[in-house]
Amino acid sequence: MLPDLLARAAPLALQRLAARGVPVPPGLPAAFMPLHLPYGMVLCAYLLAQLAPARDRPRAFIAWGLGMGLHLLLDLLQDHQGVGFALLFPWSWKGYELPLYGSEASVMALPVLLPLAALAARSRWRGRAPPERDPGPAD
Repeated sequence: MLPDLLARAAPLALQRLAARGVPVPPGLPAAFMPLHLPYGMVLCAYLLAQLAPARDRPRAFIAWGLGMGLHLLLDLLQDHQGVGFALLFPWSWKGYELPLYGSEASVMALPVLLPLAALAARSRWRGRAPPERDPGPAD
């Protein structure tokens, strides 16, 4: 969901602020669009990986990248009325899509997918050992 949050929620919030009279530079909402394309997703994955401990950064980068790549793949399968995604941005604005289902179809799957994701995360967290505690200074 991160690419949608970055590229769609932020511009929507800026547009609503502008509608309420808050001065928002005219091109600022559109500046978030590249975060929903491969180039921006790689950049986001890199920046988010930097939040992980140094030893985990390569795995975090791969995990974020694979997650956003899956998001993009599912988006490419949606019908966007011929607009598609500029996969080669910033070098090309040509849009690509394989319109197998409507863009609203993924929303209908949320009631099934969210509980499945929660179960997967729960089972993963249960299998982890608790972090070792520092005993502190000896008395």
